[in-house]
Amino acid sequence: MKPVFRVDHSGNATTDQANVSAAIASANALTRGGMVYLPGGLFTLSGGFTLNSDVSLCGDGRGQTQINHTGNNVLFTCASGGGGFRGIISNIQLWSTQGASGTAASAIQIRNHYAQGVSNVEVGNYQANCAIDIHNDVTYAEGVTLRDIRWLKNGVHLRIRKSGTGTKSVSDLRILGNSIMNINLTPTEMTAAGLTEQIGIQLQAGMQWYAGTCELKIMNERSTAVSIDMEASADAGNPTEIIDTLFNLFIEGWTTQDAGDASIGLMTAATNCRIRIPGYIRMGAVPDALNHDIGSDHQCMIDDEMGGTRYRGNADLTLTYIDPTTNVFNTALTAARTVTLPTDRLLPNHSYNIVRPASGAFNLNVVSDAAPGVTIKALAANQAAKFR
Repeated sequence: MKPVFRVDHSGNATTDQANVSAAIASANALTRGGMVYLPGGLFTLSGGFTLNSDVSLCGDGRGQTQINHTGNNVLFTCASGGGGFRGIISNIQLWSTQGASGTAASAIQIRNHYAQGVSNVEVGNYQANCAIDIHNDVTYAEGVTLRDIRWLKNGVHLRIRKSGTGTKSVSDLRILGNSIMNINLTPTEMTAAGLTEQIGIQLQAGMQWYAGTCELKIMNERSTAVSIDMEASADAGNPTEIIDTLFNLFIEGWTTQDAGDASIGLMTAATNCRIRIPGYIRMGAVPDALNHDIGSDHQCMIDDEMGGTRYRGNADLTLTYIDPTTNVFNTALTAARTVTLPTDRLLPNHSYNIVRPASGAFNLNVVSDAAPGVTIKALAANQAAKFR
């Protein structure tokens, strides 16, 4: 068993900082590391700590051990060089007091680290920067596990990036358990932090997340929310990628929070971005103005709105593989309309339900993009059909 270095909260910020710093230094000095234990209480820390390989920091639970991070810096950095491994930060609440002023503030930065774990942690109020930062600046990060994390009130909840000689890849990154992201900065908070959007997961240009797992719920509570942001890469040979990562992602959008909310930005994939995952992304109670901004090489199932249903109007429609399963034309047709079904990049047994309950004398003609001039079926009022 590793040595345990216990630090009790003192009620004094200077004393808390000094005591935690001394405990981490003692754990860092051991060849096989140690554990820094923060029992229940409120700690006030200015940050700037580095946890070396095999060093862990644990509390009594995120509702019991709480840290107010007062510095405009990184609170905990896990491994500053290549080859760090097997540390964990767990059972704790991390809260920035910098808020909109913390342009350099982050709770946890994982740098070039193998098998780092973060578990049962609440991290919030890093409004002007990111809460958890996976940063390859020398080599690479691999095998990082984020389990049972609650993110709230952060400009970016999770950022994946590189600099210097760091590699572009982050492999075996696993987001597991009852992890939830609340994208919920108010307009006033965003203005103060200089933000135009708030982001769940951000892959910076040219980064690659592969061979991992993402089990996550994202609650988009503002019209400026972006669940997954993939930055455009200037190099077509080095695209920003999520590949071979198993997704079980549920995204729910609320539009009752702010007057005038029109849409929830769900995913952005710009130039030279690629998503190829054997996964399932399900959209919850979101408005019809939902924004899918998906790159051209996207190969996963996206199920839009509760029950995978979207209501359509009095217009032609060309479906793609990212559209929901059921499409209901609930507006009276004033002319013959055409629904074009896709044939490219569909998962096995993919099907579409086309429903026309509305009135009107004109048909809704269903065709395939492989033969757009050939009507597969003409739907009159109060008819529906399934196409596989």
